[in-house]
Amino acid sequence: MDLIRRVIQSCLNQEELGPEDEILLVDSGSVPPLQVPAGVEKRVRLVREEKAGLARARVRGIKESRGEVLIFVDDDTVLAADYLKEARRILQERPYLGAIGGQLLPEYEGPLPLPEKFYRERLAIREFKGEHWSNRWDDFATSPIGGGMVVRRAVGLEWARRCQQTPWRMEMGRKGNALSGGEDFDLLHTACEMGMGKGIFASLRLTHIFPAHRLTEDFLVRITEGNARTGALLRGLLEPGAFLPRLTWPAKIRLFMESLRRSPIEQKLLWAEAKGRERGAQETQQD
Repeated sequence: MDLIRRVIQSCLNQEELGPEDEILLVDSGSVPPLQVPAGVEKRVRLVREEKAGLARARVRGIKESRGEVLIFVDDDTVLAADYLKEARRILQERPYLGAIGGQLLPEYEGPLPLPEKFYRERLAIREFKGEHWSNRWDDFATSPIGGGMVVRRAVGLEWARRCQQTPWRMEMGRKGNALSGGEDFDLLHTACEMGMGKGIFASLRLTHIFPAHRLTEDFLVRITEGNARTGALLRGLLEPGAFLPRLTWPAKIRLFMESLRRSPIEQKLLWAEAKGRERGAQETQQD
């Protein structure tokens, strides 16, 4: 609850937060149910979504919201005080963008068992300068990731409509202990199909908090496999007929030879990514 209070307080501390702006706390099937922290009940509206899952929670939040600018704030992300102001400015100046995001600066709640580069490569951490945008949904370098994504209401509503009409979309995103994703890029795909682009801007800053259990080697391996799985699955579902590399015997031999040149942790991550892509490709065929 202390972390939830900190996250909510960062929303309440926004420089241009007006009385017409609303803060929705979406409870994604929590047991026990969430409660609004004491002292902010009049400013925060709690919405209960009985079925767990990040995609479901975001769809519910979109449906309950009224604003033209929507900001998704995860339960481990703390917005800089000027986040809302900068988001509005960017969208006003760039009407051709449908979704934007910014820098995710890490805050580790424990020692790092591995060199930091492994966390920066595998977790939702991003530090950069300037601004970068495109209209390619799968261009990672210009794609908002994780909490803090800002979308226009029209984009959010269209994505929510697609989710409600397409069962697999509702299953995207984190749910319980499942380390899967995909909902962010599905939303970006929607924005691009609507004729808009997406981008990242250094002036948008938030702190991404990582508890100690997310700093272990096991977690990095699991999230690497989960992200690779959903990446392959999403591409297969959004682009039927797209080439998805399979883990054939020749591919396994090449992977084995490549792993011989790597450190033990790099070997685990290399195989986890390959296994994740294979799972995603198989699930695409099943769907």
